[in-house]
Amino acid sequence: MIPYSLHSIDEEEERAVMEILRSGYLTGGPKVAEFEAKFAEYVGAKYAIAVNSCAAALYLAIKGIFPGKWVRIAVPALTYVATANAVVLAGHIPVFTDVDPETFCINPAKIPDVEGVIPVHYAGHPCDLDAIKQAGDWVITEDAAHACGAEYKGKKIGSINMTCFSFHPCKNMTTAEGGMITTNSDTLAEKLRRMRLNGIAKDGVYQDMIDWGFKFNMNEISAAIGIEQLKKLDRMNERRVGIAARYERVFMEMSEIKTQKTFPETLTSRHLFPILVKNRDELAAHLQSKGIITAIHYKPVHLMSWYRKKYGYKEGDFPIAEEIAKRVLSIPIYPDMTDEQVDYVIQAIKEGI
Repeated sequence: MIPYSLHSIDEEEERAVMEILRSGYLTGGPKVAEFEAKFAEYVGAKYAIAVNSCAAALYLAIKGIFPGKWVRIAVPALTYVATANAVVLAGHIPVFTDVDPETFCINPAKIPDVEGVIPVHYAGHPCDLDAIKQAGDWVITEDAAHACGAEYKGKKIGSINMTCFSFHPCKNMTTAEGGMITTNSDTLAEKLRRMRLNGIAKDGVYQDMIDWGFKFNMNEISAAIGIEQLKKLDRMNERRVGIAARYERVFMEMSEIKTQKTFPETLTSRHLFPILVKNRDELAAHLQSKGIITAIHYKPVHLMSWYRKKYGYKEGDFPIAEEIAKRVLSIPIYPDMTDEQVDYVIQAIKEGI
């Protein structure tokens, strides 16, 4: 079987985990702080705050910026539900927004009158952050679950605005489960560190809850894995870029397939390789019969049953996101994928298109 995604774990990660198991510190030790420092240095941010998932990172970032209630925050209709769920959990209102038909990222021209925007770097392709900033007076919090290692105009994603990353096993680097928030704000960094541990501040031996918070911290085992993965991230992303180039050389000659457009001022992390085809479901079934696993990213969030009932969204509200969702298929791309496997996937697609 060729999966659509697969983590890359070697002896270095195994050794790092065993060292933690023998150290006496499974949580609350020095590895999380080390991982945070190295990640902040890598992306070029002043601070990095490690948490137990990207969903937790999004919630904390939103709640840290908007501690009140009922703030309107723009979210692309084409994303994973966690982006919008974090807004709801923080007590605010997700305002879905249509996407660009070429990049599949949020369309700056479609963002309505809101106080916050969460651009999602879909498939690892950076959103047009300058256009989003210029389009309105709003707070930008980036969802970079797909974009670890990506760059926008020569700057690493994570260095420009407050940004949330995912280290789920299917992502470009993993900590098994985990997430990270990066920020350049002294005040927010201090606040978020409290919020990830129940809002607690210490005064000597005494504790006081001075902010709202919950248990969102990362453990030492995850941090140890993350440190080793970070060392390999650029190399793993380079392989992803190479696989994507191999796909594109073939698919650009096939009128039946449309691929995500990329721009020269960006460096995409190539977390996913989405293609748009008219016979998506039939092609997915054909590929599965050949031992090739694919995925759909995503059913638009506004068409999920809960969001339909809660906010009254319906089909036709965001036509571009809906059209992409009907045709999109994520085909295999991961660092340990061989050229022979890539060629096998290409041939199977040619047969099933």
